[in-house]
Amino acid sequence: MYIDFPEVTLDTKGIQDVVLPKMVTIRQLYSKTHITDISGSIRDKMTTKIQNKDQFKDKSICLTVGSRGISLLDIMVMAMCDILKSWGAKPFIVPSMGSHGGATAEGQLAILLSLQ
Repeated sequence: MYIDFPEVTLDTKGIQDVVLPKMVTIRQLYSKTHITDISGSIRDKMTTKIQNKDQFKDKSICLTVGSRGISLLDIMVMAMCDILKSWGAKPFIVPSMGSHGGATAEGQLAILLSLQ
């Protein structure tokens, strides 16, 4: 899909001195493949990519979780927490949302609670 933006003209003082960079049209193509078992895929990746699982035993492990509308984020985070717990770790979540929720702890907590 291509978006054809109309030309915008503005009478802005000094605009003639602004040099715009060269721009090109791009097209983004999405893969038609998808993961059907998200938890299983995460378990597989963590199990094969992380060699020394004993290093996590009895350690607190922080997972930072954003709020940018990632589909099925709750399932992914739960899978990671479950795997870390099975390795003896104590995972905990810290929100990393920036300005979401008004950039306040209360607002971000409200966003997190809405994900349940």
